[in-house]
Amino acid sequence: MTDQGQWITGMLSMARISFETTMRSMDILPQQAEKALELSMSNTKMLQDETRKAFANWLENVNKARQIYVDAVENGLVNLESQMTPTQKSK
Repeated sequence: MTDQGQWITGMLSMARISFETTMRSMDILPQQAEKALELSMSNTKMLQDETRKAFANWLENVNKARQIYVDAVENGLVNLESQMTPTQKSK
């Protein structure tokens, strides 16, 4: 592999690690907020069942949207890596 190829591979690896670290860090606050809201809602008797269901659906949608975002970034990195990796020419 050429120096340029190693540099590109290293940069893509660093980008992937940086993204994964950022996502793990960003997960902490929403998880804490979700637990606090769930605890508050489960201990509140005045809430209707429809409100609890709406909250559960909202959390599900937020988690799905987050996964779509993560998948899009990961697929983009894989695509970029495949385009920047030199292919071996057959003789």
